[in-house]
Amino acid sequence: MNKLISQRKRTQRKISFKISSSARKKIKINKSNRYLAISIIDTEGKIMYSLSSSNKKYKEEGLFSYKNKRIAKALSDDAVTFCENKNLKELAFDRSGYKYHGVIKLIGDTLKEKGIVL
Repeated sequence: MNKLISQRKRTQRKISFKISSSARKKIKINKSNRYLAISIIDTEGKIMYSLSSSNKKYKEEGLFSYKNKRIAKALSDDAVTFCENKNLKELAFDRSGYKYHGVIKLIGDTLKEKGIVL
């Protein structure tokens, strides 16, 4: 188990180093055992927008599960509307060392479908 965690941390450092050298704003995904969070971060490191599956808005919509594909789709749709309002067309996709699979892939594909260049 420790080997997998250290491997993810190495991948996370490698990805964040590549993204920090680009001049784009980035969209960062954080996962915990219970929640899923998306943040849009400026080039200076300031958080412009943040979403989390623990938000009451998603519970009122009937999305009671915290980390499944339905909540990931809802989070990415809200992130796309924010990007459209702020005229953000290109973002760097920071997956925080997680594999591009499952919920992470769904978020990336939804952003691409809506016209955000990753």
